Amino acid sequence: MKIAIDSISDVSPAGLKSMLEMTGSIKNIKIGNGGDLLIRCFKENRTDLLDTLFEYIDVKVRYGGGTALCWAIFVKMEKFAERLLEAGSDPDAVDEGKKIINGSPLWYSIEYQLIDIFKLLLKKGATVTEELLKKVKDGSFPAIYVRLLEERFDELNTDVVVKKKELTAILNAMVIASDAINIAKDGLHKLLKAEEHAHIYEQQLQVLEKNLDEINCSITEQIIKSSEEKKALKKIKHIDSDTCECDKCGYEEYECSDTYNEECIECGYEECECSDTNNED
Repeated sequence: MKIAIDSISDVSPAGLKSMLEMTGSIKNIKIGNGGDLLIRCFKENRTDLLDTLFEYIDVKVRYGGGTALCWAIFVKMEKFAERLLEAGSDPDAVDEGKKIINGSPLWYSIEYQLIDIFKLLLKKGATVTEELLKKVKDGSFPAIYVRLLEERFDELNTDVVVKKKELTAILNAMVIASDAINIAKDGLHKLLKAEEHAHIYEQQLQVLEKNLDEINCSITEQIIKSSEEKKALKKIKHIDSDTCECDKCGYEEYECSDTYNEECIECGYEECECSDTNNED
């Protein structure tokens, strides 16, 4: 719902309250041919109506091109400006189409020399630009404004330097961390490769062990076979040659001659059994 009134001269706080409850917004109440209610209250110094309007003011919205804070400072209502700052108004919110140097709450407080609101704006974090500082230095403003602006400017720039250093340190730490991550990734990759190779080596070792077992078995079989063949050969030698076997120790490398009582070279036994004799004593 929208309401249009000719002026605010005869409007009481209670009547304004009723209209606000019906419309729900300051912007839905227009003055004359479309004038803004809030601006009209500021310009006509209707502090009683401004008190009623206060809870309906959006500190982020611009009314007629400026925030309620800018309007309050513009018409030198310091107390009302303090209330708006405490309610969360942005100390750097400039008028539409303007800059901090010519349309900010801080500039208006300097221009109209409202020292209390000026200090409060600085306390609330108002930005001091080099351009604004130069303008105030070159102007005919009281020295206190220049001094406080310089202090705030140095403070802001110190913070910037510190923040830059902190940011640089963070970036350096991120680079180091990134390098460490890459090294860790490389190490992990190598470890996985080593495990993969170890698995392959283990398989190869198992194959080698199996082959070795087969070789050992083959060698053992050859040894056994060779031993059996050797025994068989000795038996053949004993039968087919003049090699005798000692009756006492069984030594087979005992060659007999045509004479009897050859002595065993192993134990010294003199009687032998020769394949080409008749086992004489």
